[in-house]
Amino acid sequence: MRRLLTGVVVALALSAVGADLQAAPADAQTRPIVIVNNAHIRPSPDTSQNWLTTMPAGSRPQYICYVDGENEGGTTKWFRVSWNGVTGYYSSVADDMPLALQTNIEGNYGIPRCGSGADLQPAGGSGLQPAGGAGINQESGAGVAVAVQPEQQVTEPYNRAAAVQWALNHVQDIRGNLFADCTWFVSQALWAGGLHQTSWWNDYERRQGSVLSQPGTDVARGAPNLVKYLQQRFPVTVTPLDGNRFRDNRVPEAQPGDIIAYDWDSDSTFDHLAFVVDIAPGQYPEVSEWGTFPVREPYNKRGWTWSELSHKWLQQEYPRQPDGLGGVTAELLHFNLPG
Repeated sequence: MRRLLTGVVVALALSAVGADLQAAPADAQTRPIVIVNNAHIRPSPDTSQNWLTTMPAGSRPQYICYVDGENEGGTTKWFRVSWNGVTGYYSSVADDMPLALQTNIEGNYGIPRCGSGADLQPAGGSGLQPAGGAGINQESGAGVAVAVQPEQQVTEPYNRAAAVQWALNHVQDIRGNLFADCTWFVSQALWAGGLHQTSWWNDYERRQGSVLSQPGTDVARGAPNLVKYLQQRFPVTVTPLDGNRFRDNRVPEAQPGDIIAYDWDSDSTFDHLAFVVDIAPGQYPEVSEWGTFPVREPYNKRGWTWSELSHKWLQQEYPRQPDGLGGVTAELLHFNLPG
């Protein structure tokens, strides 16, 4: 009731002077948000996980961005904030922002939407920074390159079996957006395994691709971005897989639930990600993926060095050139996380 009455009063006052709620007011960057009720800061914009800490009424957090999340008390707006060394989300139900002004938070309060790019460099000087590029590479899902600087490295439980089961259950899904989506496939498998989404790596923000608007951030959809992010966010052991490894096929360091990142032409940029779902005899990893085949993958899994589409070894499909350049290489990303 407080929120509705406040919204009505504000709307009437602005209407009296001919103001447009969609227009940015002169004090957009300085309009305060007052925390009026104890606010739980949570890892994601919903109540599915335990809260991290509580901000008492009167707190002044640093506002990073906002998202649409779980409906709490009539509002779906959640703010990503930093307060007393803790970063997470709180529901706007705990503050005094009128519903009438929530239709234009950027203009009325100067706070960007999470995942829009404007939130990637918060006032504190940390976060992601756009590094150019646009659109989506249909083979790699490379998207926009970003410099990844997560808040801190975390060690959290990883259910490898659940991640693998998701991958096997969905590898042959029909993809309505007609893209290969290899990185999006891996991101969803990792989330199914219990790794928590963040402002940089999530499925609730949308990005504009070369053709369609797609769910997920540039980290969740870009192969080079996700590789950088995972190495900095989690304890990950990286094992180079060079030409000798491709000939030998064995990768004793791999476990189901790990990732193999491919560089088709050895230009130091990852072009494709595949998810390890099994280990065949001879310590030979088998992977599932949403690869270069559009709409639907015609196989459940393949040997990590074998192309099921061309029926040849990957080092034959992507050979080293006579001048010694090019040729396929890869890296194994092994998660050192508790089960």
